[in-house]
Amino acid sequence: MLKINLKTPQTEIVAVTKKRWFKLTLISLAIFVCLFGLLIGGALAYQKIYSDKIYPGVYVGNFHLGGLTEKQAKEFVENFNNRLAKEGLDFYFTDEKGARKPIVMGCYGIGVSRALAAIIETNHDADGIIWPSGITPFDVAILPLNITHTESKKVAFDIYRQLSTSGVNVLLDDRDERSGVKFKDADLIGIPVRIIIGTKTLSQNTVELQKRHDKSICAIPIEGVAHAILKFLRE
Repeated sequence: MLKINLKTPQTEIVAVTKKRWFKLTLISLAIFVCLFGLLIGGALAYQKIYSDKIYPGVYVGNFHLGGLTEKQAKEFVENFNNRLAKEGLDFYFTDEKGARKPIVMGCYGIGVSRALAAIIETNHDADGIIWPSGITPFDVAILPLNITHTESKKVAFDIYRQLSTSGVNVLLDDRDERSGVKFKDADLIGIPVRIIIGTKTLSQNTVELQKRHDKSICAIPIEGVAHAILKFLRE
C-alpha cells in the first residue's frame, strides 16, 4: 500500500512553534499566579501586623522590652565600611584556617547636608524655614523698615552693636527695600527672632519684637531691647 505523507516542513515548523508558545503561556500563567498569591498574602500579613502601627513588646528572660510604634522618620546618617589595612594601618586578624585577613570596621557618620535637610523638613511652615535656636545661622534679624530714615538707621545700628558685643549673632537688613520684601525674606530665612523698627513705633520710643515660630509680636522700649533679646535666647 502506498502511503503519502502530507506533512510539509512548513506545517511541522508551525506545529512545533504552537507547542512552544503553549508551554510558554502555561509557564507565564503559573508565574503570574505565584506572584499574585505572594502579593495578596503579603498585603494580608501587612494589614494584620501593621494595621494599628503598634508592635507589642517582647520578653528577654525576665526583662520586658516595651512595644514599638511605627512613625515616619528621616535618615541623616551614612554607613561607612572601611578596610583599615587599606588606610595604612597594620590592622589584621588570623582566621580559623590561619590566614591573615584585614579587619573591616563599620560605623555611622552624620551627614551635614542630610541633617540640614531633615531639620528644615521638620521645622518649617508655608512661609519658609523656622530654625531651632541651637543651630540657627543667626539669632536675631533687625529690620529697619525705612533705612533712609535717619533715626531708624541709627537705632538699628545701635541695637546691632549692643547685641553683637553681647555675643549674639545678628543679621541687619539694611537694604533699601519695601517692608513687605523684608518681611517675606525674613520669613523665608527663618531666623528665630526679628526686631522691627518702624517710624510709628520710634515715635513712641519702642520697637517691635516678633518670634518666627508663632508670629507673636510685642512692643518693647528701645533701651530694653538687648536685655529682652538676651532673656529670650536663654529660655
